[in-house]
Amino acid sequence: MVLTASYDLNDNKIENNVLIGEYTEQDKTNIIFRKTTSNNNYEIITHLNTQMNKPIAYGQMRMILFGQAFARKGIGDVINILSRDAEISSHLQLAVSSDKPEDIMRATIETHDPLYLMRMIEQNYINENLPNVNLHTHVFNYYGQGQDIYIPTFKLTPNESVEIDGIALFKKDKDVHHLSIDECIWLKLLLQNAKSGTFAMTKEHNENILIHIDSSKNKMKLIQSNPQLIIQDRLKINASIKNISEEIPIRKKQQLDELEKELEEYVRNNIEKLTKKLQSLKVDPVGFGRFTRSRDRKWNENEFYRQYDKQFTFNLDVEIKLNQIGTED
Repeated sequence: MVLTASYDLNDNKIENNVLIGEYTEQDKTNIIFRKTTSNNNYEIITHLNTQMNKPIAYGQMRMILFGQAFARKGIGDVINILSRDAEISSHLQLAVSSDKPEDIMRATIETHDPLYLMRMIEQNYINENLPNVNLHTHVFNYYGQGQDIYIPTFKLTPNESVEIDGIALFKKDKDVHHLSIDECIWLKLLLQNAKSGTFAMTKEHNENILIHIDSSKNKMKLIQSNPQLIIQDRLKINASIKNISEEIPIRKKQQLDELEKELEEYVRNNIEKLTKKLQSLKVDPVGFGRFTRSRDRKWNENEFYRQYDKQFTFNLDVEIKLNQIGTED
């Protein structure tokens, strides 16, 4: 069974790699790595079957990795293939690699887990800063109106291990920019009611604080769509302090209240910085377009994104409540 596959470009040809899982009698998995090249996205099965003594089955595939060059050229054909195959799970994960996909995949072979990359993504959206996303989300965003694709990114560390390092932003089907892993939490807070994630804040005298998101609730409101687009967002966050410098006082309620206000301003500034970046890139992974479309009968995609690029005002209110802290009055 093919469980993980990749697409990349090599000398104007498409390079495909697959990880095939073979379950042994000892209830362990042997991983077979295979590699082939083709002229288009449709010949991968035919070419790989020439290297196998049993037909390759794609029904259990759960992970596809794109090389950055391939992603920049466009992944639309692959999304089309996946969306039309009833055997492919809607929970399949997509990712982009800034290093060669072959190197990323080979680095996971020693884990004896052909789904190692998929499990990394799932673990990071359950416990860390990645937004929850899968093939169903990508197909919905790609064929729908008002929201762009966003896909996790992998890279190799200096010691040749694999790590998630952010999110690739797409315009239509093309990779146009990568957000860092630290920026992902701000996108996650806009996309969903988060139950995980962390961010760090450094105060003016280099005192540091690490915050864990326990829960969040995000409620947007369309103020007006013409002649200027204005959206208001109220973001409520329940959070815990994971680490804090001893120099930051929080024993008294007033001190805690002041810290919450500082954190609210910090979160608001970072989210506003992110939304301005998205506007400058002319991408909409948040789905401001879809949100406005659901509330404006006269919504037009082309007209909306002309306003989004130049005349979009995003008003954000942030409220943070720190949990599990004993304070004095």
